[in-house]
Amino acid sequence: MNDDADRIDFRAIDPTGDGERFDATVAAIMAAAGPELADRRYSQDALGQLAGWWRPLLAAAAVTAIVAIATLAGVDPDGRETQSGTGIAEALGMSEQVATWVRSSEGPDPAELLLTLEDDR
Repeated sequence: MNDDADRIDFRAIDPTGDGERFDATVAAIMAAAGPELADRRYSQDALGQLAGWWRPLLAAAAVTAIVAIATLAGVDPDGRETQSGTGIAEALGMSEQVATWVRSSEGPDPAELLLTLEDDR
């Protein structure tokens, strides 16, 4: 096979083929983009750009505060279990006596433990 015969001729779509037309197109694009390029060239420094984000940051802080307040409003300040339907102990299938032992700082004596475990069978 001949490599020269397999090559594709791209000269028909070469933008630099007509030099004057290409230069005129580049000049027109640069003239149209000139104001935007000037604005970008003389834009704010990094601190000024960060200051432009104050509205989105303020909105995010407000949403975070609302969620935090709503969460804290639902928490009992004393840390006790609230009487809202079934408790965790009931959901786990524990007896009321075992749930009481878990909540208290004192453990059961062996006799109470044995009686409770026998009743659960």
